[in-house]
Amino acid sequence: MMKRCGTRDRGDVRIVWASFHRGLRESATMTAIVLGITMAGFGALAWSNDIGLLLTFLSTALIWALPGQLVLVESITRSVPLYAVVIGVGVANARFAPMCMAIAPHLIRLDAGLLKRAGIAQMMTATTWLAAMRNFPTMRDEEKVPYFTGFASANFIGCLIGTYIGYAFARSMPEEIVLGLVFLTPTFFTMQFACVKDRLSAIAIFCGVAIGPFLISSVPVWGLTLAGVLGGTLAIVLDTAVRRFESQRRTEGGDKQP
Repeated sequence: MMKRCGTRDRGDVRIVWASFHRGLRESATMTAIVLGITMAGFGALAWSNDIGLLLTFLSTALIWALPGQLVLVESITRSVPLYAVVIGVGVANARFAPMCMAIAPHLIRLDAGLLKRAGIAQMMTATTWLAAMRNFPTMRDEEKVPYFTGFASANFIGCLIGTYIGYAFARSMPEEIVLGLVFLTPTFFTMQFACVKDRLSAIAIFCGVAIGPFLISSVPVWGLTLAGVLGGTLAIVLDTAVRRFESQRRTEGGDKQP
């Protein structure tokens, strides 16, 4: 009995490490590199705004979301009060709340401790969420947390390295290069999202791209948020209408059969 239990435990450990290495490998081949290059742009941007290296590093390690980090840099350069900085960064990263809710059932058991929950939530980014949503349906429960942790760890290391490189070599980076690097991640994320075989997601991307430029130019402060909310809402409405139309067509086709 003890021998069988030991064999099963060793098998579980192998599954955990194999899943962790899979996530590490999949991220390190492309995602972590792209994120690191983007964070190099952020590091250079922070240096150009006289933000210290320690604070720049901490923003990547603790905030770990480019929109929130850009809000932090902008707020510091404008001497915004601390409470307003916290609110601004929190609002910029509020999109992670529904992402966490979407994959929480896959990652956390009800008996998991608070520290484990907080640690997994801290590893949540747009890229890790997308990788999880794309791979979790075909994975066993015991493989999901190790895979997610490995994927997020490679991203995290890549972001820290990129931040330092960008900060260290900021003097030699033209402003156009810095801005281009900053916008590399959203472009990469959109390309990844386009690979998701889901009609609703495709419609949401199209709606956001269609109305985003107009809203951002008309309402600079809230344009991006409105583009996401309105684009997503319009996508749901259109997808629901298409589903009803398809259901009606199937019903009519069934009625015409002899």
